[in-house]
Parts: sequence; C-alpha cells; structure tokens
Amino acid sequence: MDEDESFKKALGGGNYKTWWLLKPSVLLHAVNYVKRFGQSAGDVTDKKTQMMGGAFVVKSGNVVYTHRETSTFYNGDAKELLAACLGKDVSSLDALPSGTPSQADVVCTTSK
Repeated sequence: MDEDESFKKALGGGNYKTWWLLKPSVLLHAVNYVKRFGQSAGDVTDKKTQMMGGAFVVKSGNVVYTHRETSTFYNGDAKELLAACLGKDVSSLDALPSGTPSQADVVCTTSK
C-alpha cells in the first residue's frame, strides 16, 4: 500500500491529468485485452522478419549480380558490385585507386 501516495506524487501529484490510468480496473482491462487478442513476438521469432537485406544488379532484364546480407551484416564486396554495374570483371578493377582520396585529389567543377 502506498498510503503516502508517493507514487502518485512522483507522477505529478494533483497535476496528474490521466489519474484514471492508476485505477486497478484499467490494469484489469489491459490484461483482458491481451488475453482476448493475444500478444505477438513475431518481429523477433517469425522467419519472414529474420530475413536480411542484400543487393542485386539487373542489366538488360537479366540479374547479373546478387548478394544476400549475412547474419553479421556483411553486404558483400564493393568491387564485385561495381564490376557488375560496369559490366566488367572484378580483376579489371584492381587498377583502380584504393582508399579515400585526399582533399587535394578531389576537384569539383561547376559550369553555369
């Protein structure tokens, strides 16, 4: 029992606008609602919601690249995806520079 009404005071005392939420009947109705309609943990246990993402490339109506995200959230090799987009072999991309370019290497031009 909370004879000092410390719980009610902690919620705002007399300023608590939705005091009816503290009624035992509200809890009873909530329990009955759950019993009648059930509860679901489908977002955690359902096989459909456990599907991961991925990527695919379609060229000329054909799927030329697919990769399914792994359970460790690995989304595949970027060079493989780029090669599929360009229609090239992955080994031909080895000549591309790797890493992030420095600010001096980046040149932006705008034409008006």
